[in-house]
Amino acid sequence: MIRKFADASNHKNITDCKFTYEVVDTEEFKGSISVIKIKSVKKDWILKRNTGTIDCILAPNYTWVQIYPDNKNFAITAMYNEKKEPMEWYFDIIKSSGIINNVPYIDDMYLDVVLTHENQIEILDEDELEQALDEKDITIQDYNIAKKTCNDILEYLKYDENKLKLKNFSAKYLDILGRNI
Repeated sequence: MIRKFADASNHKNITDCKFTYEVVDTEEFKGSISVIKIKSVKKDWILKRNTGTIDCILAPNYTWVQIYPDNKNFAITAMYNEKKEPMEWYFDIIKSSGIINNVPYIDDMYLDVVLTHENQIEILDEDELEQALDEKDITIQDYNIAKKTCNDILEYLKYDENKLKLKNFSAKYLDILGRNI
């Protein structure tokens, strides 16, 4: 498993960023939410989507809203370009999350789901999940949780009203926490 920190301190491509987070305990959401404002990167991340379109999800002046719900096996990163336009919502399927030294983190189980700004859904890194199981980096129980969580996310994203709720929620915290950095 890979431990990822919300402040991007162990991110392989972000070289400088500003970071803030907040623990949220409301009827709507329980967990932590962070925002990073990316100042510099080793290189921009340009992706070719399954639809053939080309998107950039990481570059200077981009902002990422990272959503870590309590007691769930996923975390979400909403990625916004320099104009604060959403590029994608990236679901990391995780074993656990927490906070160490005032920095939220996740223990990533490799499998990912992406919702693009064009409402396309992609599943990523199924091969990495299989390899992690083969190499005993995860247990069969972890593997089954990852697959079930992936299916639950796909089921949730089938409905336009859920996509809209996700988009509005991440935009709300981009506005709230984005003012702090």
